[in-house]
Amino acid sequence: MNHFRVFFFAILVLACAVFPAAAATGKDRPDVKPAAVQQVVEHATYHQQIRQDLSPIVYYSAARFPVADIYLTQFFHSRSIVKTPTAVTNFSHCDVADKEIDAARGETDKAKQLALWAEAQKKIVAQVCAVPMFETLQVYARHDTLDYGYKLDGSMSLGPMITEATQFK
Repeated sequence: MNHFRVFFFAILVLACAVFPAAAATGKDRPDVKPAAVQQVVEHATYHQQIRQDLSPIVYYSAARFPVADIYLTQFFHSRSIVKTPTAVTNFSHCDVADKEIDAARGETDKAKQLALWAEAQKKIVAQVCAVPMFETLQVYARHDTLDYGYKLDGSMSLGPMITEATQFK
């Protein structure tokens, strides 16, 4: 059995920093349907709709390389806000840490880079741009006669890759 940790980060992104009644009714956001009108949709439609900014609350799970810049840029930089030309996954429209995120990306001094990332995260937390829900440990089981054909150290695909070298002994 192979055990390893995959950074799997689940995020509940809030379009509002708090939960006012307007967030549930859409009074302040005419583009948001009242909660009673919301419909359950399949996965692909859900991803399409969250990128159209149709809901004040977005549940989003993400697996990325464990580098602060990737998460901070994709989820919390203003260039990544959904429904913009450079959109990625900034559902919260957060823009409070752009300066620190940009500075850290180009910083060559590791201690200064870490300090900038820490400051960015403090600002993001203070603004309640997102609420981290959980981080999971991925565990994979395999029969001892299965040879992947390579040493499995980790997998960003959330599962061991089966290649032409994979075979049963």
